[in-house]
Amino acid sequence: MANYSTIKGLSVRSLSADPPTSTATVGQVWYNSTTGKLKGFGLLGAGAWASGTSLSTAATYACCAGTSNSATINFGGNTGPPVSANTESYDGTSWTELNNMTTARHSFMGAGTSTAALASGGYTGTAYTANSEEWNGTCWTEKNNMTSNYGYGAGSGTTTAAFICGGLNPPPTIIAATLEWNGTSWSAGGNLGNSRESNRAVGTLTAGMTCGGDAPGVVGDTELYDGTSWTAASAMTSAKTQHDASGTQSSAIAYAGIPYPSASAKTELYDGTSWSEVADLATGRYGVSAGATNQTGNVSALCLGGSVPPPRVTTVEEWDFAPAIKTFTSS
Repeated sequence: MANYSTIKGLSVRSLSADPPTSTATVGQVWYNSTTGKLKGFGLLGAGAWASGTSLSTAATYACCAGTSNSATINFGGNTGPPVSANTESYDGTSWTELNNMTTARHSFMGAGTSTAALASGGYTGTAYTANSEEWNGTCWTEKNNMTSNYGYGAGSGTTTAAFICGGLNPPPTIIAATLEWNGTSWSAGGNLGNSRESNRAVGTLTAGMTCGGDAPGVVGDTELYDGTSWTAASAMTSAKTQHDASGTQSSAIAYAGIPYPSASAKTELYDGTSWSEVADLATGRYGVSAGATNQTGNVSALCLGGSVPPPRVTTVEEWDFAPAIKTFTSS
C-alpha cells in the first residue's frame, strides 16, 4: 500500500477540528482526533460560471490581475475610442474606481496581483509603446521600458519575476520573442516555438504556459516555459484568440475568444497534460480582459468585459469550484 508521506513528502497531521475551507489547501489531508476520522480537502464538481457585478466601464483588450475572484483589479483597455487609463478593483461584490494608469493603452501585457501589478507595452491609440508601469495597491509608477515597442502579447508572473511572450511588433509583425522582468529591467528570454499574437499566458517565470493566439490563423497551440526555453504541449480542443486564461502551468482554464467568425463561450480546463471542454460562459465574447486570477491550489477566474460583438459590454462572469471537506471511507 502506498504511504502518504512518500507520495506527498509530509506526514498526516492530527487536528482537533477541521480547518476552515478558506485556509485549507487542495490535496491537504489530516486526522480529526475529535471525531476519529481521516479527512481531506478538495474541489466539488466540475466547476461553473456565475454572474458577477458588472464593470463600471465597457472595454475591450484591458488587463486584470489578482489572486481570487474577490481580490482583482481591472485596468486600461479600449473604450471605443478613447483608450482608457482607468483602474478599478473588485471585492467580489462591487467595483471601486482607483487611481489611473500613467499611460492610457490597450492590448498590453499584464502580470501580478491586485496590490502589486505590472503593465507593459500595448497600443496607445496612435502608436505602440514600450512603457512599463507598476501598481503598488494605491498608484501606478513608471518603471524601465521594454526593449522595444509592441503589444498584443501575453504576460504572467509577479512584479519581481514576470515574463511576456509573443505579440505584434510594428509595422506590425507577429513575433516569437519572450522578455523576462527581474523587478528592475527587461531582458531577452527563449523564443516561442511558434510566433503568435493575442495569445494568453499563466504561471510563473520558471513555470509558465501560453495558449492560443493568431499565428496568423487562429491556433490552439500550447507551450510551456521553464525560464529558459519553451516546449510544445497538448493543444486546446479548439483554436482561439483574444481569449483569456487563468491558473498555473499544471492547472489552468481558458475561455472566451474568437474561433472566427464568431465570439466564443467555450471554456477548457488544462490538467498539466491535456485540455478538456467544460461549462460554457453565459455570454460568448472576445477581447476580454487578459491576466485573470491565479488562485493558489484552485483554478479561479473572472471573464471581464469584451465585445459580444458588436457592442462592448460590462458583463462579468465568475468561475469557481465549490470547496469541500470530505471524510475518507473504505469505499
